[in-house]
Amino acid sequence: EAKRKAEEEAKRKAEEEARKKAEEEKAKTHYENEYFSVDVPKEWIDCWSVQEEKRGTDGTIYHFSYDPPGENNGGGGRIFVVDTTYGLPQNGRVLNEACELVGYTSNNFGIFKGIEAGAGFFSSEATLTLK
Repeated sequence: EAKRKAEEEAKRKAEEEARKKAEEEKAKTHYENEYFSVDVPKEWIDCWSVQEEKRGTDGTIYHFSYDPPGENNGGGGRIFVVDTTYGLPQNGRVLNEACELVGYTSNNFGIFKGIEAGAGFFSSEATLTLK
């Protein structure tokens, strides 16, 4: 009986450790906000980042970068989130470069992908999912 209990406890601890490790990995390879989510490969852990730049009530620009060790193998990309409830604003306050419309969120925000730099970000292995 004691041996069986010890085996069950060891199995439970191993499962808990595996679950914890998977959660930590997900936290380091996933970004999410109210408009979209981004997932990157686990090889990118500790090599990528995102910065948010609010543009008043017109929208937000998200700057994504990937900078792995070594030379000439990083990249970046931008995602523009624009309120399109009343059409697309044309004042250039948010969309100030050539962009590609990715789609619309369920609450009428347009999601645009900007020009990528270096090895890119979304053209590499990162995936963007709209909400």
